Amino acid sequence: MTMKTLHSFLFAFIVLGMMAAIAGPQADKDLAAIKEHMKSNTEWTWVFYGDSITHGAKHTYGWRSFPEVFAERLRWELHKYMDIVINSGISGNCTSTLLNDHNYERRVARFKPNVVLVLSGINDIVSVTPDVTKTEVTQLIQKLRADGIIPVLQTYNTIQLAENPNNDYLRRTVIRYHRMEGLTQALREVAAEQDVILVDHYAHWQTVAADPAVQNFWLGETIHPGAKGHLEMANEILKVLGLYEPVGTCSTVAAGGTPPPEVAAAMKRAKDAELAKFMADPKVKKLYDALAAIDAFDGWRVVYDAAKGLPDAAAWDKGQYPDGAFSMVEMDGKPALKVDNTVNGEKYALLTYKDTAALANLKGILRFDAEIALLPPFPVGNSFYAGFATPAGDHFAQMIFAYGRDSLIGTFPRPANFKVEPGKFVRVTMLLDLETSCGLIRFGDEVTFCKDLRPLTDKAQYACFGDGGQSISGVFALRYMKMGGD
Repeated sequence: MTMKTLHSFLFAFIVLGMMAAIAGPQADKDLAAIKEHMKSNTEWTWVFYGDSITHGAKHTYGWRSFPEVFAERLRWELHKYMDIVINSGISGNCTSTLLNDHNYERRVARFKPNVVLVLSGINDIVSVTPDVTKTEVTQLIQKLRADGIIPVLQTYNTIQLAENPNNDYLRRTVIRYHRMEGLTQALREVAAEQDVILVDHYAHWQTVAADPAVQNFWLGETIHPGAKGHLEMANEILKVLGLYEPVGTCSTVAAGGTPPPEVAAAMKRAKDAELAKFMADPKVKKLYDALAAIDAFDGWRVVYDAAKGLPDAAAWDKGQYPDGAFSMVEMDGKPALKVDNTVNGEKYALLTYKDTAALANLKGILRFDAEIALLPPFPVGNSFYAGFATPAGDHFAQMIFAYGRDSLIGTFPRPANFKVEPGKFVRVTMLLDLETSCGLIRFGDEVTFCKDLRPLTDKAQYACFGDGGQSISGVFALRYMKMGGD
């Protein structure tokens, strides 16, 4: 596996790990409520409440602020069109201002929000101690809770020490710089004591933007994030709330322009350091070793090989596909199964393995491996499903890869450099460790790791291939599909 692949592997691991970074019982319930909202037809209002950094004032220089990136991700990429995102941050605000009854009513309460994302305190510490800010932020969190609102608390980005301050603004920056650690600790304590979801921007910036060249590129000036900094903050919020996707337009836009070579090199050093920590995790190594040995694995229970012709009807359920939907074709000099659910307008089917008894006693690491291609006419969204579901102890674990969709079904993220190349076969390999509920997916050369696959269905064991069937039809090719376990 290439270093590029390992970096993708690491990236997704960090993404999923962040979701459980700071969470107690109530924070877990809040995260679960957000997750449930994303699956339902509910219509929520989200409010960003804070100071100039939330406001996105001046230093974004025309690029999107982090509330704007969040809104685009939520309301467009995640299709929550009826959700409303409101930014009521105002430059210069202190926490006492946010607590003020008129401000709270005007900028929060009248919108009857479901979630309020708070970022406050950096203006406080010019004149009061972090302990005062801690008390006031606690009061604000309690006020939100009393109104039935899910609070999300944030720490700040790191800031620069102003050299040779020659005006009041820079002198106040120096004060902030020396009190940032205390403020960050105070906000973390509020999150822990009040059992609130915490987005720890400060920790992220300390890790990835530790090099001054990176920090300078992320900032718009000594305190305020610039375009890249705002994008990083938006992505951290999305990661913690389980709404992040590495290859969406929101996450990959070149905010602030192309990083200079020294910045790119510094960011690579930070990722390399994280990679070393990542690969030391025995859960990761176990699945990585299994992936490296996948071609030598001989415990396959379910096998379809296009070289042997059409699927055996006794073993494979062709669902609602009409006659003629399955045929054999030759691609690149090799046979392939063509699956066409555009025949007669049908679009409600999966090629599913019938004999669940073959999957009933699998244990250890489950393995799914297939070689697939998307063929013309190309469906809207380029949709393709492949995957498996099987009991793990007293619950079910499911991994289904949606080829061309925004994400995988459930909690598994799409590979970091996901690209659909119609007409080109790509290998999809999925591994699920039933002992740890960790999973891994390889899509072409990209590998993504998931720390915690939750139970998703009450279905019996199955392996599937084809279109998901809800509203999109397409034509696909399959060279082989295998499933097995220890």
